Amino acid sequence: MGLLVRLPGRAALDRACAGWLARRLQSDAGPVVFAACGGRSVDGILAALAAHGDMPWARVHLFLVDERVVPAQDACSNLRQLREALVAPLLAAGLLPEANLHPFRFEAVRSIAADAAAVDACNRELEALGGRFDAVLLSAGEDGHVAALFPGHRSIDDPADGYIRFDDAPKPPASRVTASRALLLRSRAAALVFAGESKRDALAGFIACGRPAGLDRHPVPACLVRALPEWAAFTDLDER
Repeated sequence: MGLLVRLPGRAALDRACAGWLARRLQSDAGPVVFAACGGRSVDGILAALAAHGDMPWARVHLFLVDERVVPAQDACSNLRQLREALVAPLLAAGLLPEANLHPFRFEAVRSIAADAAAVDACNRELEALGGRFDAVLLSAGEDGHVAALFPGHRSIDDPADGYIRFDDAPKPPASRVTASRALLLRSRAAALVFAGESKRDALAGFIACGRPAGLDRHPVPACLVRALPEWAAFTDLDER
C-alpha cells in the first residue's frame, strides 16, 4: 500500500513525513528499528521527528541506511547528521538511551579488514533485533538512487543479505556502506523524499515505475520502495 503526498513548502513536507514515520514507530512492546539516510533533504524531517516526545523512544533502535566511509565528524558523515538532528535532542531530553544508536564504528586508520569488521558488527546488531527495518527514511538522488544503491552500478545487483561496502561509488566519496537491495526489501514501511526542483526527473521516474512484477529489479533504485508492504513518497514539487 502506497501513496504520493505533494505539499507546498519544505516545512509542511518535513512535518508530514515525520508524523507518518512516528506513527509507524509506535510500539507497545519490544524493540522497533528505524533506519535513516543522510543528505540535505532530511535534516528538517529528523528534527521534526525529534519533536515527537510522546514516542516510545526507549524501544526505538536507530541505524543508518547508508554511510560514507569518512571520520564521524566529517561534513559528509551521515552519522554526524543523524546525531545533530535527531539523536542529540533525544539524548538531552532523556528519551533515547545512547545504546539504542547503532553506527558503523570505523577505525581511525582504515584498512579493508577493519572496514569489513565494522560492517559485520552492524549486521550482527541488526540481526539481533530481527534483521529488518520497521521503518526507513530514504531520499532519492537526482539519478533515482536511494541509500547508496546507484543505477547501473554493481551495488544495486549485489546479492548480499545485509549491509554491503564498496570503494567505487559513482559520486564522491567513493567508499560507501549501504543496506543491500535485499535488506531494503525486508523493510516494513518506507518514507521516500523527492525534495527540490533537481529531483523532478527522479520523481517522474518513480511515478513511471508502475507496479509490475519485478520492481525489485527495476533500473530506477527508488522503485524498490514500491515493492514494500507500506510506503509513502513525499514531495514539494507540483504536478506539471
